[in-house]
Amino acid sequence: LQQSGERKKGPKRRRALDGLGLSTYDKLYSSVAQQVSQLRVILEATEATERERVWLKGQQHGEVDENKLVDGVAGERNIFKRRGNEDPLFGGVQRLPKRLLFLVDLSSSMAQYNNMDRRLDREAATVAMIMESFLHFEHKFDYAVVGHDGETPWLPLVAFGAPPRTREGRAAVVDQMFSNAFSCSSGDNTV
Repeated sequence: LQQSGERKKGPKRRRALDGLGLSTYDKLYSSVAQQVSQLRVILEATEATERERVWLKGQQHGEVDENKLVDGVAGERNIFKRRGNEDPLFGGVQRLPKRLLFLVDLSSSMAQYNNMDRRLDREAATVAMIMESFLHFEHKFDYAVVGHDGETPWLPLVAFGAPPRTREGRAAVVDQMFSNAFSCSSGDNTV
């Protein structure tokens, strides 16, 4: 990564990047349009639960609570614990959106082997599916998309709280994925 934040691109790399834009994004989107519809139905039906399964203590049956052994010897009967749902204090209303982080591989091997098995195309289509599916669900879900490559373990594509709202913005994310995969140097930052 150079000081200005731009990467060097040779003539071969530049040719590989020609033609990306809305048409590429539209092709990727059309390949996952059915899955986007299915995922949107699932996301619409998800109900956020503020209730998590917890250990209910002071029960008359279940597993013995190690913290109540002395009480059990003294004759206490409610020395057991078991897993269950705790009654919510304020109802089951979701106060904050659930946060999801998607990590994608943008290394040069993704571009190198894309001609053989279309791995970069499939990954870009998956990111397009994520962005399209979560559109208008900001009240339920907050997501970020981050890439890693041979030069950096953390390459933000979509930041929390700032999903691309337009088709052009989503296409720019996909363009950045292709651009990074075709222009990064080889290496490993996964450790």
